[in-house]
Amino acid sequence: MGSSPTTLIRPLAPSEATFATFGIYVGYATLVRGRLDTTALMEAFRALQRAYPVLASRIADDSGRSVLERADGAGAISRCERNSGDPLAGLPDPRSRAALVHIAPDDCDQTWVTLLTHHSIADGHHALQLLADLWALYTDIVEGREIWTNRHGYPRPAEQLLAERGVTGDPGEPMDWSTQLGQHPDPAPPSTPATVRTRLTAAETKALIAFGHRENTTINGLVSAALLRAEAEVRGVGVGGLTYRYVVDLRTRVDPPMGYTDGTNVLGLATFVADADAYPGIAHLARAINDEFARDLASGTIQRSALRLPEQFAASGDVDVQSTNWGRIPPLRTPSDASIEDFRPLGHTVGASLASGGWPRAMHIITTFAGQLTIDSEVTGSPTTDRIRALLTELPG
Repeated sequence: MGSSPTTLIRPLAPSEATFATFGIYVGYATLVRGRLDTTALMEAFRALQRAYPVLASRIADDSGRSVLERADGAGAISRCERNSGDPLAGLPDPRSRAALVHIAPDDCDQTWVTLLTHHSIADGHHALQLLADLWALYTDIVEGREIWTNRHGYPRPAEQLLAERGVTGDPGEPMDWSTQLGQHPDPAPPSTPATVRTRLTAAETKALIAFGHRENTTINGLVSAALLRAEAEVRGVGVGGLTYRYVVDLRTRVDPPMGYTDGTNVLGLATFVADADAYPGIAHLARAINDEFARDLASGTIQRSALRLPEQFAASGDVDVQSTNWGRIPPLRTPSDASIEDFRPLGHTVGASLASGGWPRAMHIITTFAGQLTIDSEVTGSPTTDRIRALLTELPG
């Protein structure tokens, strides 16, 4: 079905349309202990949609191209009545909406509240800002304060934002958006990948940070090294030759920097291939990953990768380990009669099978919530979780 001229906002750029092809949503699930006022939550979400009108839009197909269009009605909050412990239990078909909120009981005193955003309109850092704003609005409403919101424009694609900052494609390689969008694979049933969790205690997280400072490396480097080392050990091979790829938020890597909600998917991809037998310890491997990252950032390789997301995702079958680091989950305000006990990232697809598009089999999502480093990994059959934890906690010296 084509889009009416009165509802069309704009076509999606390649960095956005690749997620529309596969109907990829990302859930930002918060476990709430205490009282939850669903009427106030509905009011807060409607206020969030007024502040960010892209949240009241939907992804549509217009004669074979993916477009963003205005959606009818505010819609957007769904609820599961049964206790299952699954934040997405009872989730209805999102019907290509850009965003929705889903509520699912966890036990008699805890409830999962999940903000789902279509990946075409918001990446992780963008959506985490939306999540923080949603809880701030909810808290103000429950506590009887007048709410006010600044109306934001529609976020723009990385292609436009980077071009304004002088980031263009490689010389001699003209951008062909039609070939980057590729063919639309056959649809598949909705799915939510099973995940396993590696979580450090607050004390273990502090110890890892201190170790990184002593060894002149970063938490991201250390976690990356642990992921690579654990995968190699499970396979019974050395780290040499394994390909590791991780997502890079480019908003602070360009001049001038961008706000979190200025763009949709302002993401680059960094790749590291380890040398064989060159790293006697996890810190050495972490520094090698960081050094390669610094070189590729200085050369513009990572920035330019944002212009070729579709073709790089299509080649993901060659990647052995993949991660994305969302950093610290921002403070989430709550009323005095409620608290947020946990945060969980979730993937949900309602379009084509990711495997049919060559996407990676698994993604490790790295976050820090309430001072605890956490890695949520899609289940692949490899029992790496215990080994990852050991590598990050059994530290030398």
